[in-house]
Order: sequence, then structure tokens, then C-alpha cells
Amino acid sequence: MNAQTILAPVSTPDECPDLLTGIQKIVSGTIDVIFVHVIPVDLLNPLRRSHDSLRSQAIRTLRESAEQELKSILQNMTTASEVNLQSMVVEGAPYIEIIKLSHDLKVDMIAMRMRSSKSDFEKLEKLMFGGTSERVVRGSTLPVLCLP
Repeated sequence: MNAQTILAPVSTPDECPDLLTGIQKIVSGTIDVIFVHVIPVDLLNPLRRSHDSLRSQAIRTLRESAEQELKSILQNMTTASEVNLQSMVVEGAPYIEIIKLSHDLKVDMIAMRMRSSKSDFEKLEKLMFGGTSERVVRGSTLPVLCLP
């Protein structure tokens, strides 16, 4: 059997071990797991017009930090020999980038955690538009495994 390739979006790199554990409970055989962190650049849009260099620096800093954290966490994770781990960091609207990457990378499925809203803004946004997990489920043509 060929390896299954799974795209595993994470909000923070420390979600990787729990997400991998959840994936391994459901998916058997050889798997390639690609952890991806999406930098939500829309949060930095207020800096776009008047502070372009500050915005670019903020994105660069966020990217470098996320890449280092992912690399460190993946190096410290112990996996079975049939599990291959990769990581990447991209920028954009999380649900759009997740769906786009799933097609570009030709993955077999998407596995992600469902996050609870913390701030009032997040609760309102989730009520109005749905969370990232819901948007991915609705927009993807691939199977999406949502773990708590």
C-alpha cells in the first residue's frame, strides 16, 4: 500500500504531538504528515498602507519563529518508522491556504484540531462566518478529520 499523505494545519507548533497522536489512532500504515502553520497576514493589514516595512519585518519575524519552533518540535517527536514528518510555514487566510495547499501537494486528507474561541471577536467571527475548521470542511473536496 502506498503511503497516505496528510496535511496537518496547526495554529501553534506545540499542537503537533497531540495532532499526530490523533492521526495515528485513526490512520494506519505508512503516513507522510505535513504540518503547516499559516501566518494570518490579514491581522497585519492595518500596517499595510503607512508601515509597509514594519509589516514586512513582522511577517518575516513570525515566519522565522514558526519555522524554528516547528523544526524543534518535530526533531523532538518520536515516531514509528512508518511515519514521516515534514513542516512548512505559509502566509495568507488560513482556510484558503489550507485548501490550496491540500490540492497543490496532492494530499489524501486533511487532519486538524478544532479550537475553541477565546476572545469576543473570535466568538463573533465564528458565529458569523464559522471557524477555520468549519470553513475547511465546507470548502475542501478531500476528507477532513477534525480532532478535539
